Amino acid sequence: MNIVLLYTQAKLLAYIVGSFKNVIKGDLILIIPLLEQNITAAVKEGELEEIFLARLHNLKYNLYTIQKDIKYLNVLQENKIILDLKHRLISFSNRNKNNPNVGMHFNITLEEIDILKDSLNFYINVMIGDLGSAFKVIEKYRSFNIDFSIYNNLASGFLDDVTFHEITSKKIFRKVRWGYDIYRGLLQEDHKLIGTLPGIKIIR
Repeated sequence: MNIVLLYTQAKLLAYIVGSFKNVIKGDLILIIPLLEQNITAAVKEGELEEIFLARLHNLKYNLYTIQKDIKYLNVLQENKIILDLKHRLISFSNRNKNNPNVGMHFNITLEEIDILKDSLNFYINVMIGDLGSAFKVIEKYRSFNIDFSIYNNLASGFLDDVTFHEITSKKIFRKVRWGYDIYRGLLQEDHKLIGTLPGIKIIR
């Protein structure tokens, strides 16, 4: 089957799938660069930059403490299909960068669609600060046997350990809403777009 993607969507998906792959491998602290993308939006909405950076520094320390004691997976163990999908998305976006506003067909299998959905689900939950839900997605691929929800407050900025941002919050990076629209499109659910890009189409 095919999905119709814009250059921008393919580039974002390649980045998200790559981040998902790296966390499965064992690079937990690579969540931090994802969350750092929220800084401009958070500061614009009133959060102090030094507070934002301090809580991410604390989160990075906690994740590193966990990471140094876990086993790293090799490419075959972490799922080679994920790596191949990332490379195909990069190649697709490179081929279509001169036509950024034209949707092009991207051939994809049902297994790869599931990987895209899982990657997007993971990314969205990380970015809204719900690390507990993000790592529940990872459990399909490997388990770290850690309740990551105890770090939600560091990821989101809330004092309440179980509180996180809504997907429409102005405190999160605008591309998270692009990812959410793609995710809902892959689920083939009718919904009102919340981002600034058109939805995707699945062609069987």
